Amino acid sequence: MKLILGFAGFPVLDRRVCTSVYRVMIDVEMEAVGESDEFHLSRVIEAHKADVKCITSTSAGVIISGGRDDVVKFWNKRGGEFSEALSFPQPRGLSVNSIGYYDSPDGWLVFAGRKDGSIAVYGSGSSEPRTVLTHHSSNVCCIYVDEKNHVLLSGSWDNNVVVWPIKNLLDPEFSALVLVGHTYSVWALAAIESNPGFYLTGSADKTIKLWRDDNVIRTFTGHNDVVRALLVISAEQFLSAGNDASIRMWHIESEACLASYPSLMETFIFSLAFVDSYVLAGSEGGHIEIWKRASDGAKLSLTHCQVIDSPAMTTWTVRGLPNGDFACGTSDGCIYIFTQKESQKASNTVLTTFQDAVTAKVIKVLERKEQQANEVVRIDVSLDDGIPNMQLLYKKGTDPAEAAEKFHQTAAARRQHRVQPTQRVTVDGKEYDYAFDVTVDDGRKLRLPYNLDEDTEVAAQRFVEKHNLPISFLAKVTSLLRSQTGGSSYISERSEFFDPLTGSSRYVPKQTSGSSSSVAIADPFTGTSRYVPGQSSNYVSVQGCGDPYTSSGSYKADPVTSSVVPNSCLPLDKKRPRGELVPVPCYYRFGTEQLSPKALAKLVEVNESQQFLKLSEQQITAIQRLMSGSEDVIDFEVVATALDIGLQWTITDLVPILDVFRVALLHEYLNTYFCDMKKRGENTHHRLSALLMSEPPDAISILVCRSMTNAFIHRCGREMLCHDFQNLFTAVTNQLTSNKVALQVNSYPITMSVMHNSEPRERERERERERERES
Repeated sequence: MKLILGFAGFPVLDRRVCTSVYRVMIDVEMEAVGESDEFHLSRVIEAHKADVKCITSTSAGVIISGGRDDVVKFWNKRGGEFSEALSFPQPRGLSVNSIGYYDSPDGWLVFAGRKDGSIAVYGSGSSEPRTVLTHHSSNVCCIYVDEKNHVLLSGSWDNNVVVWPIKNLLDPEFSALVLVGHTYSVWALAAIESNPGFYLTGSADKTIKLWRDDNVIRTFTGHNDVVRALLVISAEQFLSAGNDASIRMWHIESEACLASYPSLMETFIFSLAFVDSYVLAGSEGGHIEIWKRASDGAKLSLTHCQVIDSPAMTTWTVRGLPNGDFACGTSDGCIYIFTQKESQKASNTVLTTFQDAVTAKVIKVLERKEQQANEVVRIDVSLDDGIPNMQLLYKKGTDPAEAAEKFHQTAAARRQHRVQPTQRVTVDGKEYDYAFDVTVDDGRKLRLPYNLDEDTEVAAQRFVEKHNLPISFLAKVTSLLRSQTGGSSYISERSEFFDPLTGSSRYVPKQTSGSSSSVAIADPFTGTSRYVPGQSSNYVSVQGCGDPYTSSGSYKADPVTSSVVPNSCLPLDKKRPRGELVPVPCYYRFGTEQLSPKALAKLVEVNESQQFLKLSEQQITAIQRLMSGSEDVIDFEVVATALDIGLQWTITDLVPILDVFRVALLHEYLNTYFCDMKKRGENTHHRLSALLMSEPPDAISILVCRSMTNAFIHRCGREMLCHDFQNLFTAVTNQLTSNKVALQVNSYPITMSVMHNSEPRERERERERERERES
């Protein structure tokens, strides 16, 4: 949409005044030689009485800042030190939250985005604004100046962006574009200056939009929180950052997120900036993270190289300077200048003061956290006879009655929002009050039925035994039922007593032929169930298995309430045994916890001795990341290439690279790369089989068996190991003659049995997925 704005006539910029201001601006020292890789503190400018919210700079190196003390200031460098050159106070209460600078042959303009939604435009020759732009209705939190195309972008808490024509701002009437599309505040702006009319906007709605004039042509999604910063790399790529503590690289044409770089400090990122070949990120906590740009052809990547901590609690803005230094504005009212030039480093006195202030801040933060932790007493509470499921929080020094009242309200709210049955649910032909969908460890989705008038433990046991789950699931299922329905151990109102383990079933003895069916001997513990010895041969057997000690008594399920019986009284099924450890719930794996501290050192040592099959530094670094078990971004392609080379080493050098190989198979990408039978799977299968059949050293046998075990974790690995299974299994079991590898080899048959147990379910799940795709 177009916006027509009219203004009273304003005086044309006085070129003589502009010239005099430029003389102030160009007094910048010559760049010194001698640089280091890291940035160091150079200068500290005590700039504002409150937070420095925004910084920009001129081509001559003059720093322009705006702050919460309602002032815009120019800082010029003379004799190595910065001093205030100009100051533009704002009306009381109008904090300056964004700033922009525009230079032209006709003179310079400064744009100050203010808290009330206005933008004050300053020029040379006057301390008063040349004009005030008032289209926004709320805080102008970001400004971007496209000097190449003479455009000013402004974003606001009113969810809109305005594109202003800079050359016409002082005309009596001009047109501006309003970009409407975000649903929350616009926090970040950028223009693709090589493509006039193309703009990027980032918002609290977690999206980034690409505009052509006032039309949205693409929306980029991926951030999990507010988008706070944008940085254009080229006409094809840009960077973004925000409150989810990540920097993301995007491809404009495809809308794809090419890479995500998590902040090491794990805090909000408020600002991004370039300086030479570095990307700067200012964040919560007063930190500045520095990333090195690297390019491999058209592929660009970032490498984290430095974190700088400041005495402030927040770094609001960062800005690269023309001489290779950078400036940051912080919440303590200071502007900190950092440099790589040894000659520009701060004096020892300034450095000591700076470090002492940083140390004091860290101590204060730790003390505050400790104080907060000690101030609150946490008491675990259970509202029934189950495990504690709520916490009563009491802050020391406050009225205990308030804590009790708050806990009471929370408990009442939990009861109010507890799941209530709206209608009966049918499961396996029977009606229940509830039916929950439960996903178990092997991936199956099962239905868990429950009635309000039954014991949660009885329902849990019925569910576990029906689906042949490990007994360890009993407690989990019971806890689930209690938390979702408020159920507890049910005490029947009927007169009979029940089995203490199941709550309903009872032990019924057999009767003699002369006994009356109406006469029963009461069990001394329960009062009803009773044990009767076996009968004569003409006795017609009742349902139930024989007593495990006498082979005659029987355990009878209650026909009214339940058919559940204990495991010990169920018929023995050798193919489907039950117990605490059976069935095995998941595939066994050998992860990085089995990694020897000397393994990586040995890998480096062996690699150095290789003449023709030597791994590069990049490949060694990628392997180290893989073996560290950390969440760092792992370049799987580099690791795969390294393993292709390393697995060609002689058998005497193979141990360290096999250790890497068995960890690599835990990752789906690498498992698919090496085990896919349509590609390299057959070669990997042959290589592992050949190693086992060649009577290798024990260390090789151990690692080959561990690799096979880990291969089961993913589908391609399982398919590979089922190929020519008989010969491979023979080769594995032959290793049992060595006691040193018995544990490792035993894990393989166990895993194989788990695979056979779960394979039909997996095939069924695969068929379900196929049906979903077809529909």
